[in-house]
Amino acid sequence: MDKNGICSEFAKDLLSENGVFVVGVSGGADSICLLHLLVTQGVPVFVGHYHHGLREEADQELAYVKHFCEELQVPFRVEYGDVANFSKQNHLSIEEAARICRYRFLFSLATENNADAVIVAHHADDQVETVLMHFFRGSGLSGLTGMRAKTVISEFNDDIPLIRPLLTYKREEIEQYCEQHRLKYFIDQTNRDVQFYRNQLRNEIIPYLAQRNPGFQNRILNMTTILQAEEDLILGNLENIWCDTVFFQGKNAIGIDRNRLMNLHKAFQRRMVRKVAFELDQKVRDFSFATVERVLDFIHEHTSGKVNLENQIACEITDQVCYFYLEKTLWLDHFFPQIHSPQKLSIQDSQKYKLGSGWVLVLQPQLSSDLISEIKNDEWQANLDADSISTEYIEVRIWRPGERFLPFGMSEKVKVSDYFANKKLLKSARTCWPILSNLFGDIIWIPGYRIGDRYKITDQTRNVIRMQLIKE
Repeated sequence: MDKNGICSEFAKDLLSENGVFVVGVSGGADSICLLHLLVTQGVPVFVGHYHHGLREEADQELAYVKHFCEELQVPFRVEYGDVANFSKQNHLSIEEAARICRYRFLFSLATENNADAVIVAHHADDQVETVLMHFFRGSGLSGLTGMRAKTVISEFNDDIPLIRPLLTYKREEIEQYCEQHRLKYFIDQTNRDVQFYRNQLRNEIIPYLAQRNPGFQNRILNMTTILQAEEDLILGNLENIWCDTVFFQGKNAIGIDRNRLMNLHKAFQRRMVRKVAFELDQKVRDFSFATVERVLDFIHEHTSGKVNLENQIACEITDQVCYFYLEKTLWLDHFFPQIHSPQKLSIQDSQKYKLGSGWVLVLQPQLSSDLISEIKNDEWQANLDADSISTEYIEVRIWRPGERFLPFGMSEKVKVSDYFANKKLLKSARTCWPILSNLFGDIIWIPGYRIGDRYKITDQTRNVIRMQLIKE
């Protein structure tokens, strides 16, 4: 490994000038090599060391990393964690729990110090292991691209990138560099424990494959280079498709045009489902193939209903829309008017009543009777005979079980529940859909649908009240 060569690559491809960088240093050969390379090239760094609390040797590694930083005269910070407890509480493997705790610490340190990036020491052997793990798991193209030299992990920070400068260098080269520069490093003995899948891959499976297929690691690294470029091309097209297909995106919900989704190539349909899941919950790292196929089959085979994904993400559909959302949130309010507490409103004065999530009920009483001939109703605007309401106040509320009303133009009353069902209103949206009634309980208007027939404007109408439900 050529020190000047590798650091010139840092400057050219990865690092901005005059930046400050947080470097994760464990005490192993790769991170010690990385830190030495950066410091000897004058790159300003702040070292972070995470003590996992898992091994007896961890205290010795901490002491050495601290001493090494003092020798190099670079700032150093340690954080002590209880990975075993975090793993148990969150039902995670030890490896995944350690990864989350470590990255949380490093990105927190980067934020605190206004760092341009977090730098870690993943190398080519790590890349081969990662790709093979994804392959054996049945990953798609995204997994087979492996780790990126520079990426953003939104799970931890949307703005600060993660950089892996050693990704093209093998473990053997890194250890040779440490020997040449007389750099002490620790060997994690747990890396030999084949009870952990990655260790079994590293110590048993990869050596066997290398014996049978000499040079296969280099071919895998070449493959990741090819696939990363092709993945970038696909993701660029996916962004355009996303803009054309998604009509609403909020924190807890995403609305997708169902017909446009169904008309996409199958590959992009799968990508859309995965992207939806990640946009709603950035902790989601992947969905199983079976889950994605189950969701798409449901969307193609039904025009209504609900299907659960994973991680508390669900999808409800109509014949035109797919609503993806996080359960146990007020996601419906983004798409539909919903009322969560009843309210009495005077019909004598103009006023606005906020239902929530931008939905506003506007009352405009005492419109001029001269405008009656020009007045037309639509789904979200009702022009009513004010005198027929019979009460000074109206109530905005949810509908009651078994409640009936007489829609405009009909001769018989219908159950509100049946009316919603016939209109194919999403089941989840029905419960808290706002109803306007007089104080005797008679329904005046169901916003988005029809007014009550007895409140229509006639030739005898003298006083008109206008009600509008709008999304600001």
